[in-house]
Amino acid sequence: AANGIARERNLVQSKDIGKANREEIRQAMDGVLTRMQGFDLTKFQKELGKLGFKIREARASTGKLNGYYVTARSGTEYKASEIGKGYTLAHIEKTQKNLKYNSISRNYGNTIKSKDGELHI
Repeated sequence: AANGIARERNLVQSKDIGKANREEIRQAMDGVLTRMQGFDLTKFQKELGKLGFKIREARASTGKLNGYYVTARSGTEYKASEIGKGYTLAHIEKTQKNLKYNSISRNYGNTIKSKDGELHI
């Protein structure tokens, strides 16, 4: 019902705000992961904190780390899995490796040597 009223009055819908928040978090996380050497949750938490995001650990009663939550700049908290599967503790190191590989590929591109020098494409 609330989304229907928002549409009628040309207001921003809560689901759109959530999408924007998650995308903003994803971009910040990607930037931090690309710059980090290896994955360390404490360092990850500190670097995201500098950008205005908070990380809260989710621990079992046994003390085992099960996951984490990220608080957007707007104050809304999301589970890592709500940001994306690749950002959960089980998958974040693989995501980091993929980001670093893609970053290197973009930075260097394919090099073609011609008679008069190099051309990057």
